[in-house]
Amino acid sequence: MNKKCNAAESKCESVKGKPDVPPGARVYMRSDEEMAVLDKKAADAAFKKQKKEFDRFMDSKGFYKYKTHAYVRVNRVNVLNYINLQKEQYDSKTFTVNISMMPLYIPHDYIVFGLGRRISYFLNMGNLWFDFADEETAEKSFNSVKSAIEQYVIPWFDQFNDNEVLRAELSERVVKGFMPRLDQPWLDAIDSYNSSDEIIKDNIKRLKLPVKMFND
Repeated sequence: MNKKCNAAESKCESVKGKPDVPPGARVYMRSDEEMAVLDKKAADAAFKKQKKEFDRFMDSKGFYKYKTHAYVRVNRVNVLNYINLQKEQYDSKTFTVNISMMPLYIPHDYIVFGLGRRISYFLNMGNLWFDFADEETAEKSFNSVKSAIEQYVIPWFDQFNDNEVLRAELSERVVKGFMPRLDQPWLDAIDSYNSSDEIIKDNIKRLKLPVKMFND
């Protein structure tokens, strides 16, 4: 089905208005019958193989590996861009992708999922899980994730290299009351993005962020 895409919204939908499910993805949980015949060892091997390719892809986009299944980079206004592969908790051999941003010029004890979304948002879909039951399915899933990151997620991140765009987004979120405990302090501190070296250094150490990310 042909697509029409809105780069400003970082979404893509079908011409008829109904989004297509990306190759490898599922919009429903694996059934008990499917779970009974699932080869979990083969699935884990498929995930591991595709994850290595995905690591190289993320490196080519300027992201650094962070912990086991996450990737980070810092933008021009000291905001951390964060992408995380989250496996489904009941071991159904599916995963989703979390997308988030947080300021490094405010003290943090952990990665904050404030200004962010799951990758399904960028595909104009609801709950979406990527299957890795076997090698062929895993390859399709990871290719779909790469495509979405390249086409929609990175442009979404990049628009917030501008503090005025970021200020407008945070102001709107504060008015709507999305996450005032996080959004208001960020909005209050936004003008200190380039004068908080000690806080940034503390965050790097506390969060164990890749130091070379700040040296390159």
